[in-house]
Amino acid sequence: MAFRWTNEPARRFRDRCRWPIALLLVSFLTDRAAQPVHAEPPRLGFSEPISDAGDPRTVLVRYQGPIDHPMAGNLEEIGKQISGQHTALILDLDSQGGTVAHATLVVEVLNQLRGKITIHTIVRNGRKCLSACIPVFMQGQRRQAGGASVWMFHGACAPYSNVPSEKATQWYLELLASSGVSEAFLCALKAKGAFSGPGGFWMSGYELFHEQEAGIITELLPSWQPEPEISPPFDRQLRPR
Repeated sequence: MAFRWTNEPARRFRDRCRWPIALLLVSFLTDRAAQPVHAEPPRLGFSEPISDAGDPRTVLVRYQGPIDHPMAGNLEEIGKQISGQHTALILDLDSQGGTVAHATLVVEVLNQLRGKITIHTIVRNGRKCLSACIPVFMQGQRRQAGGASVWMFHGACAPYSNVPSEKATQWYLELLASSGVSEAFLCALKAKGAFSGPGGFWMSGYELFHEQEAGIITELLPSWQPEPEISPPFDRQLRPR
């Protein structure tokens, strides 16, 4: 499979930050696909809507796990199931990141789905959206996150290495730019060395929304998260915690 980046924001980002134009996307995709996956299988499931409660046209998909196989295939299958029955999809994310190759596949699936229904992405307080999760989050027309959510950017690395690959990192940055992340924000991170050496650039959702003007989060979730009241009679089979 060959990827051709003709998106105007990605092209402008290349020119502005002066990255080399040549990309070896196919070879990198092959290298990443050959990497064994040791992570726990991702969990996908349907639940009641977060917003518009009781609206049968809105479906919630909660995702916890890496941006890696079989996420894209699962989302594609979900898209087939809800096609013609729902008008909105809420993708609730909690992810430690993954591969640029699979993030690209997920973005393509969501782009196709977005032509049919509205997509809303969300990262709740206390949850994370790291690295390859960010371009996936960007596919929502409405993108909500908690101020106490956790975000991280870093250079893309080859398998079993923490040293960023220049070509793979360029691919990742162009994926972010083409997804709508602010070019000025990405260039500022690049100038700070966030993509050139081992390590990660960490931010809270509050920082990302209020201080960085990154164009990532469109709306902050409230800090107070009420829970259903637990009151007597209690289940006698439950032991005290």
